[in-house]
Amino acid sequence: MISDMRLSVARLWDGGGWRAAVFLGVGLAAACPRDVSAAPSAREVFAKHCAQCHGKDGHGFTPMGKQLRIKDLTASKLGDAEIRSQIMEGAKDKKGIVRMAPFKDKLSADEVEQLVAFVKGLRQ
Repeated sequence: MISDMRLSVARLWDGGGWRAAVFLGVGLAAACPRDVSAAPSAREVFAKHCAQCHGKDGHGFTPMGKQLRIKDLTASKLGDAEIRSQIMEGAKDKKGIVRMAPFKDKLSADEVEQLVAFVKGLRQ
């Protein structure tokens, strides 16, 4: 796709269409993310939304983690789909008591995917 765009720009330039080429370049620049580094890292997302209960290291040795009897994420065997589901939908115990609030309205799809990878990376 990029090579097709370069070819189109080259044709516009050769044909005296430099204004169209400049316009195309401005359009491409506007379509690209402005500052990827501004996006929060998985560690930052985890620290903001998860560490209060799960702890920075995922062990769950926090006052809230102990109260809710949080499972140790470093020993988790859950697959991607199960981790994603728990992040999005939250978790309830067998009695239906909420153990983890859902984050589907608080996190973007990219943040959820970052967290899935981050949580798996906590495993020992």
